[in-house]
Amino acid sequence: MKVAFHDSHSCPARVTHPLTERFDVIDTLSDKVWLAHDRQANFMQPVVIKQGEDDQLEREWRCLQQCHSHYFRQPIERLVDEQLLVLEYVAGDSLLSLEQHQVSLFLDLVPQLVRAITLIHQQGWVHGDIKPSNVLLDKQSKAITIIDFGAALPINTLVNTQSSIQFSLGFCSESRTYGHHRVSEKDDWYSLQQWLLQLKSAGLTIKEAKQVDKWLAWLYAKV
Repeated sequence: MKVAFHDSHSCPARVTHPLTERFDVIDTLSDKVWLAHDRQANFMQPVVIKQGEDDQLEREWRCLQQCHSHYFRQPIERLVDEQLLVLEYVAGDSLLSLEQHQVSLFLDLVPQLVRAITLIHQQGWVHGDIKPSNVLLDKQSKAITIIDFGAALPINTLVNTQSSIQFSLGFCSESRTYGHHRVSEKDDWYSLQQWLLQLKSAGLTIKEAKQVDKWLAWLYAKV
């Protein structure tokens, strides 16, 4: 039985010719995201290849260039003509994979999540899509990695100035979907708040319930 986390899902995309010309695809990680070997690289480690809209890839590229941390996949190359982003590969399973009995493990990870989100904000950005499937966990080291910065925007950006926006219903505030919304740190804290609220129906122990309530009180003050 899974922890009571709900998330959005996508179907795998077709591997396109520009991608296969340079990369040997190993696996499909998610919609338009692949694990691959780069034939042109001077290293053996696999890389993550992400395909998407120009504006979303550009935002992710710019954000990750400024947010250097072990909490994020570091960018390697932006292939503009092919609409591809090459990122370092970080092993791990998304937090959607946690089981019911691992609620306490998730709660132990919340301080890391808070630090990682804070680092993004300190560099002047908002992630914009904080949710279980966008956080990986290395179960040996218990280290997290936040992924998918396609919704990232600089703090104070007006949504209606963008040609496209990305968000996940259930994790974003209603105002985030409006064109006149101005992006702020509150957007990410609201997403984490909605995530933690899902745990309220997960059959928590008294200790776990107290931890959840403590973090929710902290987040209420943030939003």
